[in-house]
Amino acid sequence: MLTTIPTDVFLDILNQLKQDCRNPHDANPILRLASTSRHLRNVINSWAGTATDVKHDLEILSTLVIDNPPPSALSVLCRRIGGMCIFYSNRARHSREIFTDLQVCQACAARKLAKISGVNLNRLYIPSMKVTDFLDKVDQPDFTTIERRKNLDHCLYRWSDIKPLVESGFFEKRSGLDYSDGQIPINLEEFAEFGFPLLNIQARLGLRVKNEAPGSVLRESFKSWYDDTLDKESPLQVELALFNEFLYRFDYSWEPKSTLQERLAEYADVARHWAHRELWPGRP
Repeated sequence: MLTTIPTDVFLDILNQLKQDCRNPHDANPILRLASTSRHLRNVINSWAGTATDVKHDLEILSTLVIDNPPPSALSVLCRRIGGMCIFYSNRARHSREIFTDLQVCQACAARKLAKISGVNLNRLYIPSMKVTDFLDKVDQPDFTTIERRKNLDHCLYRWSDIKPLVESGFFEKRSGLDYSDGQIPINLEEFAEFGFPLLNIQARLGLRVKNEAPGSVLRESFKSWYDDTLDKESPLQVELALFNEFLYRFDYSWEPKSTLQERLAEYADVARHWAHRELWPGRP
């Protein structure tokens, strides 16, 4: 029956199905339609490939060296409207990847699209004069494939661009880094966390970054879940932001509640189980 519907009407139906999607399951109607027959799957896949954002993702993916074969246009579309990572079935981060504008999860941002800041380059490596000149002047012709992006008070580089230079000896690994407690410090850049300034980096960088870790997660959560109906300084504002971020990442059937009363009721229903002095510090 669906194959007898005029094409323009069928495409209008598809456009309606992708409106107002709020969780991964909202993409299921399109996937179910595509599963009814090979003909409809081809039609829907072709329709998905006409979307500008899907074209962009497929073009970027074709330039990347990835473990798995590139997804279909239908898959890219459903991942986009469902807020899923372009590579794996994880919730995507709220902000898109800074170099590719792809929708990726925290793990893929750290592993598949790894980056390093200019600050950490200088802290971990001794660059040759040629590379130093390039990092200061982006129009150097010898390294035209290297891009950088501004991030707060420093620049970010793709590790896939920097790694060959390290392996070729353009960067020499620094020796004798001084860690006062003898332990290698936590480096949030290895977890794709760049939401904090990195000025005046000294040997005790690790301690500072370790202290920044909770704040970095909170800032990203606040940016996405800030509720202007509550006082910004309210402890409840912080709790609700972190609670919503937890549900967003780990409960794929969850939808943000539309009113403050509903959000408070949802939070209270869970928080009351942790409302004990012994349990509260260990809540998720």
